[in-house]
Amino acid sequence: MRRAAIIGSLFLAIVLTIGLGGILLLEATDIAGPVGRYAAGKAGRPLTIASLRVRPGRWVTVELQDLRLANVSGGSTPEMVTIRRATAEVDLLSLVAGPMIVRRLDLDGLRVVLERNAEGVGNWQLGDAATKPRPPSPNDPGGRTGAVAHRVEIAWAASPT
Repeated sequence: MRRAAIIGSLFLAIVLTIGLGGILLLEATDIAGPVGRYAAGKAGRPLTIASLRVRPGRWVTVELQDLRLANVSGGSTPEMVTIRRATAEVDLLSLVAGPMIVRRLDLDGLRVVLERNAEGVGNWQLGDAATKPRPPSPNDPGGRTGAVAHRVEIAWAASPT
């Protein structure tokens, strides 16, 4: 019996050490490269992120620097979306059980260019046309609060005639 308790305690200590190590590694790692490549593949366009860091906790903090999403070929500007800096605090449990609850969103240097081509297709249509965003949940508590935006520009261009 005593031997089983010692083995169980050692197993628990190993699991906790690995979990803590993973959390510390996540905090110390800039994940911009892999996340940028994944998002670019989903968007079907070049996307770059200079820095992306995640701090785990009850409220997960995500800090992003210099995001650039390319515009469609022939668009009026080379980039459809740029963000100089963004910080978000997201409820950890909402990431698991949804809907996502954002306590704070701070954007600096957001620029979005929305435009249609001659055929009327909007540049906001990303990736595979079969991929449709999920409709909002009817149980959404509307927990998005505390949003702050600085130097934000959203431009809308009508289709050329």
